[in-house]
Amino acid sequence: PFCTHLLLSLASLALSLLEMPSMSSLRFAAVFALAVGCAISWASTEQDPLEALNVEEDACAAGDEECSLSLRQLRGEQMSASVAEHKFKDPEEGDGGDVKGQGDDEDEEEMVRGEFCCQHGQGMGDWDHSDVGASCYPSSKPEPFDFCDDQSACDGECNGTWIIGFCAYNATGGSDDPCAVELNAQGTGYSYTGSPSRDVMNASCAASESACGGCNGTFCHYFKSPIY
Repeated sequence: PFCTHLLLSLASLALSLLEMPSMSSLRFAAVFALAVGCAISWASTEQDPLEALNVEEDACAAGDEECSLSLRQLRGEQMSASVAEHKFKDPEEGDGGDVKGQGDDEDEEEMVRGEFCCQHGQGMGDWDHSDVGASCYPSSKPEPFDFCDDQSACDGECNGTWIIGFCAYNATGGSDDPCAVELNAQGTGYSYTGSPSRDVMNASCAASESACGGCNGTFCHYFKSPIY
């Protein structure tokens, strides 16, 4: 677009010379040189048009302020055109041209470990009363910080069993985490995958973290986040 503008300016100056012979021929020559430089840079894919049109002001005769002013004005217009070309980039596009936000996967909800309430309403709760922590249906757990996610509320109005954790002994071969558990194939509770032996529920070593430590075990929490 700038080259087109420059060529139009050149044509206008040529007409002005015909109408006003007194106009500086050096000014015309300077603009002509800029037009030639622009045409050369347009044809080249490797050369910067700004460099191709960088004609020094000494192309004008000494003291010819009109010629020097024309050169500065033309350079200013060229710089404005170059800046505008970059300015109108779609703000919704990233560096790779993708629309902003497109292709971004949503972060998976973090599964939180800790003490929890296994609620026994609606015929759910757990399927193994000797190990409620592992056999509690994932959908029977309240959301973290919900009303029933409190020991007193769990034991009372929420009709649940408060689970503090379990005490694990010796990690299973191949596992570095004695507390490791994973959702079972049926999705009805968790299987122990980190330790072959443990104490749960009302066992004395599972009563607290300090009690477990006294039994040379590792105190572990279950996943408290519900799964629906």
